[in-house]
Amino acid sequence: MLDREEDQNRAMAIAEPILAGLHGILSDSISFYFGDAYTAAARADHTVRAVTNCIYSHAEKRVAILAEATEGLSIIDVRSLRVANYKDQGLFRFKLVKPNGRHSNYQTKQQRNYDDQKSFPEFPEPAIRLTVGYELDEAGAGLKGIMIARPHWAIGILDGAGNRGCRCCALGGHNSGSLWIHRSDRFRC
Repeated sequence: MLDREEDQNRAMAIAEPILAGLHGILSDSISFYFGDAYTAAARADHTVRAVTNCIYSHAEKRVAILAEATEGLSIIDVRSLRVANYKDQGLFRFKLVKPNGRHSNYQTKQQRNYDDQKSFPEFPEPAIRLTVGYELDEAGAGLKGIMIARPHWAIGILDGAGNRGCRCCALGGHNSGSLWIHRSDRFRC
């Protein structure tokens, strides 16, 4: 078993070539939902589940477009668990998460197996399973942050303008093209 820092470094090395695309998918999907595409009245009528389903639907469309344009990126669908597969090394799913990077919905056996790195016949081995998580602001009216997460850690993604990817403090990190990645021990679970 890898220690936490080794696990983070391995995961981020796999994600780095597509990190800007993953960030853009969620940022664009959330901006689309909270922009002019939906009226304020329509958004007010949505439950949290409806909001996350709309954002997820927009993200699915954008990840399909990214997969067509990115060598080595494809989509795998396992009983409605759709993940982006990058070169059979990393699997990425999009989820609404809590500030610590954990998802907030009911934990199905399939989700637990994904998080626990269990084998799925449809998934390449030994591809690491990651969550590209987004956190909405306190009012639920916009993006607060984006992060790459596993059950025991989360790394916030900052865009090139220095906009926060999550609540983490900048204890260390490295530049990934137009994104800054910062990790924090405050994400201990």
